Amino acid sequence: MFGCQSTSKIATLQPAYTPIPKEYHRPPGDHYGTLSVNGTNREFVTHIPAGYQSGVPHPLVLNLHGRGSDIAQHDQISQMSLQADQHGFIVVTPQALGEPATWWPAPGPKGQEDLVFFEELIATLESQHSIDPARIYVTGFSNGGAMANRLACVMSEKISAIAVVAGAHPQMETCEPAFPVAVLAIHGTEDHIIPYLGDGGYLPSVPAWVAAWAQRNQCALTPETEQSQAAIKVESWEDCTGDATVVLYSIEGGGHVWPGSGFGPGPYLDGPAPDVYATDIIWDFFKSHPKRFVGSE
Repeated sequence: MFGCQSTSKIATLQPAYTPIPKEYHRPPGDHYGTLSVNGTNREFVTHIPAGYQSGVPHPLVLNLHGRGSDIAQHDQISQMSLQADQHGFIVVTPQALGEPATWWPAPGPKGQEDLVFFEELIATLESQHSIDPARIYVTGFSNGGAMANRLACVMSEKISAIAVVAGAHPQMETCEPAFPVAVLAIHGTEDHIIPYLGDGGYLPSVPAWVAAWAQRNQCALTPETEQSQAAIKVESWEDCTGDATVVLYSIEGGGHVWPGSGFGPGPYLDGPAPDVYATDIIWDFFKSHPKRFVGSE
């Protein structure tokens, strides 16, 4: 299944970061940045957590907004910068192109442009900050979730885990990651924008999409199931290659929301939002899943 499957030995990737000279380190807070990709300026905001220490490898979380949203709105909805300050990771929120702003997870020129942007963004961040290469994560809402899925498929050598909230996963090409990537999905059963059971063609059902990742990661065939709250079912596929667990939170009656955000309903946010905080769940999942490779000693 994986391109590195020649041996059965599981080895944790050792941090190979290069400490950045002190003068390159920015103080805690938000820092606006741009990258030129094929002549187009791409925008992003880097949030350096309180307590950031030069020369110490930190986790990195890429936080992707939904279609028609922007950096400021998504940070407000996800509260990921606040989470970063509490737990000491760097969070970067990039801006998609277009009107409305849209990520392009599909093959083709626009999709390739987004992939190049993320490749260059990660390389730039690694050159400017002390980032642990074994702890690079991607989370996204809706269309941003689709892009997170795409990055896991084609950049599995970089991405340790993804977390998708109300994610769209169009069936456009085969996903064949070279390395296992841990996957968390949070989705409402009454999502009217991205239907939980799919649309019968373009969008697969969320359970089918999650099960496909469990198969890629060579997890146990049957998930462990628990009811964390009356309306929340948690299914977890364990015993995966590289400890790349796959987890699905199904929120009974939940709509197209980032749970716990307090936002919705709205043009792209239908309620209700359940009494669960997705951002806490996401970080708990990320911190438990550093990158592990299949390889030799």
